[in-house]
Amino acid sequence: FVNERYDRVYITFAEQRTFDKNLSENDFLSINVDLTSKVIDFFSKISNKVIVYGTAELWNNHNGSININTTINYKYSPYVKSKEVLYELILNKKSIGNWNNVVILHSFNFNSLQRKSGFLFYKIFNSLINNEIANVGDLNINRDIIHPKYLVSKSLLVNEDCIIGSGK
Repeated sequence: FVNERYDRVYITFAEQRTFDKNLSENDFLSINVDLTSKVIDFFSKISNKVIVYGTAELWNNHNGSININTTINYKYSPYVKSKEVLYELILNKKSIGNWNNVVILHSFNFNSLQRKSGFLFYKIFNSLINNEIANVGDLNINRDIIHPKYLVSKSLLVNEDCIIGSGK
C-alpha cells in the first residue's frame, strides 16, 4: 500500500453477529467503530473516495419515508447503536475537515440465501421448507427490501452520504 493510490474503496462486511445475545454493546463498538475507524482513517489518506456502509436500521422505529436528514429513530440493539456511533464519528470527522472524502451509505436489507435465522429470508425459506408459520415482525416490503443489483448500481455512483432503498 505504500505507493498505491485508489480511486474508490468500499468498506463493508456481513454482520452475522446481530442476533447473538451473548454479545455486549462493547463487542459491537470494538469492531464497528474502533477497528472500522482505523480502516477508514488508513484508506482516507490514500484514496479519492472511501465509501462506508452503515445501516438503514438507524430509522427502524420511524414510520413513513426517510431520507438522510430524517432524525435517527431506532429500536435499540447493540449492533444498531454501534452503527449510530460510527455514523456520528464520520460526521464529526467531516465537520472538522477530516475524512472529507468519506461517504456513508445506509442501505436497506437485501436478499441472501446465506442469512442466519434472525433474518427475513431465512425465516421465509425455513417456513417453506418445513411448512411452518414464519413470524417476521414489523415488515414493510417497500421499506425493508432491496435487490443486491440495485445496491451495487447505486453504490458505484454515490458521491454523498445517503440512504439506499428502492422505495418500491
